[in-house]
Amino acid sequence: LLYAGEEGAQLTWMDAKIGSWVVTPRIGKPVEIQALWYNALKIMADFAARFGDAEDRARYEAMAELAKQNFNAVFWNAEENCLFDVVINGKRDGAVRPNQIFAVSLKHAIVDDAEKRRKIVEKVETELVTPVGLRSLAPDDADYRPIYTGSPLDRDSAYHQGTVWAWLI
Repeated sequence: LLYAGEEGAQLTWMDAKIGSWVVTPRIGKPVEIQALWYNALKIMADFAARFGDAEDRARYEAMAELAKQNFNAVFWNAEENCLFDVVINGKRDGAVRPNQIFAVSLKHAIVDDAEKRRKIVEKVETELVTPVGLRSLAPDDADYRPIYTGSPLDRDSAYHQGTVWAWLI
């Protein structure tokens, strides 16, 4: 799996930074980065097959399979019936965020169990779907901020804490 980030740095689309404060730190292994990585590996394997390169195809398939096995071993949140948002050094962030939808919506789903894929979609539909997009955080989370108004500090601190994003739908 891919590990990325460092203290004080923004990492993914879901980062906002106010001075030295990163509002939604994503250091470690963000769920959507793993899904995108797995898809990149599978697509490279597809290209290698298309161009008759059996050695590269086998290499990319093996890397993808290893990523998928590791992902499925550490990202399932049985308590919430969805995926953890970020995993770092054995800690798992259980915030219900839309990033997990990448794990089931891309061409190559990294979640290997069909029932778990169904539960992820159900969780996103139940807690994050609105008529205009997906919330960036479930409403029952203590950090939930549904309104994006006010000063730059107010807006940036709410930017990914419940604000709806149309592009995710």
